[in-house]
Amino acid sequence: MAVPLASAQDFAVQKYGDILVFDGAITPAAYEAINATIDDGVDLMLVRSIGGDAASGLAIGKKLRDRNITVVVNEYCLSACANYIFIGPSRKSLNPGAVLGFHGGLTGSPAPTMAAEDYPLVSQEDLITLRKQMARLYDEETAFYARIGFDPALLRKSFDLTRLDATNQYIALTAGESTTFYSFAQADEARRRIAALAAEHASYTYRVENSRTSATRFYFPSLATLRNAGVTGVQNYPYPADVRQLRTVEQDVGRDLPGLNLASDI
Repeated sequence: MAVPLASAQDFAVQKYGDILVFDGAITPAAYEAINATIDDGVDLMLVRSIGGDAASGLAIGKKLRDRNITVVVNEYCLSACANYIFIGPSRKSLNPGAVLGFHGGLTGSPAPTMAAEDYPLVSQEDLITLRKQMARLYDEETAFYARIGFDPALLRKSFDLTRLDATNQYIALTAGESTTFYSFAQADEARRRIAALAAEHASYTYRVENSRTSATRFYFPSLATLRNAGVTGVQNYPYPADVRQLRTVEQDVGRDLPGLNLASDI
């Protein structure tokens, strides 16, 4: 019987005997849901994920490694899922037709500086806190990869293969059913709008995009590439034999992920 352990709009966790099933985005709440039950006789985790929060993904990857839990990918494991939930465990596999997708990573680039101009809505005090958190995460990831023998040069390669030609920068402010986009040069205008909404006790959300990473383009490496990067314990890794098969897999997985575009070693 499936035991529903936790679910939210962006993820779901269920337990079937000694199998844990994770489906969705990697968030702090997802980590808490996995961590709450992973010690309860779990030997294998099935995962399907678009990725998400790096700190939560790293924490899950460490837990899987320390508990010696096997990970099997259903359909896709992208971004933070590939970087941590697949790379981290001692044993891992892809199911037939599944995709492993990288597009950069924290230690796949120079240590982050987090310049103030790249975070237009963050106060100086909060930016200092964020810098400390990012530096700590960078050091934790570096130490974890060194411990398991993984070479983050693979992440640098994936970033080079999937990055955008220019940095994608904008502020998206949503109030009610309306979303307004601001350039970083219009940050003061966005702040004024946010202050006005807050004064009116109106509901709003905002998102700051500041990335050279494509949301839909990923690098799907071959098993030889993974092994050259120090990835061990791969038990099953079906990989397209040619471009035609790659596009078939891309199309099949793309029914769930519109616009999916895969770079590869083919």
